[in-house]
Amino acid sequence: MKKNAFKKIMNTLAIASLCAAIAVGCGSKKNDVKPTSEPTKQVESQAPIVTVKPQASVDIQILEYFPFKENTLYKYVGEGIVDLNQESFAIYTRDNQMQRFTKSENFKVTDVFGVHDGTLFLDLGNTFYYMDSLLDYGKTMGTIVLQGPLEVGTKWQFDANESAEITSMNVAVETPYGKFDTMEVTSVDKDGNKRQDYYAKGVGLVKSNYLQGGSEATMSLSEIVENTSFPIDVNFYLVNSTTGQDEVEKRSLELKSNIDLVKYLETEMKKSKTADYEALIPEGASINEIVIDWQKSLAEVDLSKNYVEQLGVGAGIENSVLQAIVNTVGNFYGTDNVQITLDGKKYESGHITKEIGDYFKTEKPEEKTE
Repeated sequence: MKKNAFKKIMNTLAIASLCAAIAVGCGSKKNDVKPTSEPTKQVESQAPIVTVKPQASVDIQILEYFPFKENTLYKYVGEGIVDLNQESFAIYTRDNQMQRFTKSENFKVTDVFGVHDGTLFLDLGNTFYYMDSLLDYGKTMGTIVLQGPLEVGTKWQFDANESAEITSMNVAVETPYGKFDTMEVTSVDKDGNKRQDYYAKGVGLVKSNYLQGGSEATMSLSEIVENTSFPIDVNFYLVNSTTGQDEVEKRSLELKSNIDLVKYLETEMKKSKTADYEALIPEGASINEIVIDWQKSLAEVDLSKNYVEQLGVGAGIENSVLQAIVNTVGNFYGTDNVQITLDGKKYESGHITKEIGDYFKTEKPEEKTE
């Protein structure tokens, strides 16, 4: 495939062409989608009578073609580009919002989608995994992925260079996962490059065709795995109880949709490699909360008041354990700084004092020496 065509296709991967339909659950007060009980209204004018559909009904129509399913893994196989072989999973869901992880051989992406005002938006998109929920960022009216009403002729501007249109509501599509009757969305950019996305009711995106720069590529649904989890590798920093030296242990964690990550991390951090290693969170102590401030690249880790007592070690080991917590949490969430507090107050043990605002620096794995 030609280099410029490859780059053009890759620019669309983190947006609508990656829209594997995945999960949304329950509970936002900010962006609720509430079906209306009001009847269809008739607008009177000198022009012919126009039927106005409630936006909530259009939202529901969109969710039928972009269904939100928790703990469901979508797998796609590509032809023409290796990165069209990918997997997607909804890590957080709430009402009409979904935060999704997508990975291929060469990239991983976090996307946040929202359905509101009769439109499916890509509200946020980033090129790494945001482990913390981004759903509270609310609607940003970002890139339009689907525009209601879902009927032939509906058009919208995909971005500054690309427009989209629903070109059919009944296209038969065959994929490795099965045959589907689909809605066809055709997108064309200013250079004449074309993408056709096919959405099946109750399933989501089942196929995408790309014709760009005279080259062709496809992405097709190959498997849907329900009641499953999303595996990620996480580095845990362990401290030798005698020497205070630390080492990195890579563990594979299985993430469920809407998992309580703080409790999950706490459970993992209570584990020690052997009796010769300190548990980062000793039995009897706990993590109260972890709050992420993305603007400061800061993870605020609040430990239970009895943490120091339960840890029960000298100054050298304590300092190593705290830095191991910092490195584990900071690298997990992708923050440069970590604040450790005790029940919301400064960390003070008799050996070590860290005032509020006195942050630890996260050491990256490549910065560690064996």
